Amino acid sequence: NVPNPSIRTGFGPGQGCFELWSLPQFKAVYQHGQTAYYLAVVMCQVFTIQSVRTRMLSTFSSKFWRNKLLVVGIGMEFVIVSCIMYIPKIANGFSARPLRFVHWLPMLPWGILTLVYDETRKYLMRKGRSDGWRFGVWLCENTYW
Repeated sequence: NVPNPSIRTGFGPGQGCFELWSLPQFKAVYQHGQTAYYLAVVMCQVFTIQSVRTRMLSTFSSKFWRNKLLVVGIGMEFVIVSCIMYIPKIANGFSARPLRFVHWLPMLPWGILTLVYDETRKYLMRKGRSDGWRFGVWLCENTYW
């Protein structure tokens, strides 16, 4: 019975656990994770601001480019995130790491899910108001802000 060399025996920090990475490797992985999480929060904020621009009308019926301040704000948000990730001095200050473009893509489904959820809710509320559909009326009473 040969012991597994990846497992340290004993108790205490680092004992009995898998040693997958050295400390610098672990720090790099951790910083990549933090950066990806921050980017995901920013991307979900962008999709959420799109979905809450109208209370009852569809998001797609309102004109996105009409509100110049909103467009500039969203653009600045991505500029700031990009600076935090890709300018080394700033990245070191925030303990961030640069992400490849492919690592930006897993965040998109959550933003799209936010839009789909809100569009469905708005559609059901409109249907409840126009047709008197009980579930739509309930949504109006309980989720209409």
